[in-house]
Amino acid sequence: MTTERRRDRLGRLALFWAVLALLVSGCAARTLDDLSATYERLTIEASQSEATRRTASASGDSMIVPPGANLGPAFANISREALKAAQNVSSSDVETRIAFYRLAASAAHFALVEEARSSPGAAGGGAAALLNEAQSRGSEACAQLKTPPQRDCAYLAVASPLATLAASSETWRLLKPQDKVTQPDRVRAILDERAGDADFDAQLAGYQAGRQKAIALAPIGASAGGPATAQRGGSVMDFFQVNDARVACLARKRADLAVWAANRQQPPSRIDRRQAGVAAAAAEQRYRDAYGGSVQCGTA
Repeated sequence: MTTERRRDRLGRLALFWAVLALLVSGCAARTLDDLSATYERLTIEASQSEATRRTASASGDSMIVPPGANLGPAFANISREALKAAQNVSSSDVETRIAFYRLAASAAHFALVEEARSSPGAAGGGAAALLNEAQSRGSEACAQLKTPPQRDCAYLAVASPLATLAASSETWRLLKPQDKVTQPDRVRAILDERAGDADFDAQLAGYQAGRQKAIALAPIGASAGGPATAQRGGSVMDFFQVNDARVACLARKRADLAVWAANRQQPPSRIDRRQAGVAAAAAEQRYRDAYGGSVQCGTA
């Protein structure tokens, strides 16, 4: 083979691999778009189901089991697909891998909450393993970059404790005021089973620790004590404000329920109402310190 023909062949091979690389990266991008679109459709369906549960008259376990919207397996499947797709992304494209891990963690969050809703004892099931893998791999990928994508990496830092707190409170966060009248023994049993001081305090501490790690990735805003605006796709500050409000309202609702039970002279055995009140006040104070206003919660 002449030198010229050899060069021509090598040139064609180089072009082939270059085109293949473009196709592969394009497929990864489309897969991320496709998975994200499916995830968005499911979140809309989930929010509609949530609205139905909030307005429907609760009886029996209707507050715990979603009314025919069994979306957990679909969310878990998105999480698995996103984890698999992340492994196929070029090692040089760390931001795309991080985006897949963020999607995997977020989808696993929904699956974990539904596991807790339908089977309170299943909080450590398959969704938890998916979430932990997504957070672990995603955090490792974030650590590889000098300037990691703030939105994705901030969420990955707090994903596991946020989901654990959401799942553990799922059975009591939607209790309505009338439930304390119509089903007082059941409300007390739910508090005893799912809202004990040790567990809840550990979950709050886990959320705060994850939040501090996330804020380290997104520089503190000078005026409000919260993270600065994300590089793309919305504000990290907004993300934390929404979730800090949810956490404070969970702590307040739990404290109010504990006081109600104690006033009936049937206090939950695993909740001290004073300790619950201290935890709620601390969460509300953290919110005021960060955002300069009081958190607005519904009634318990």
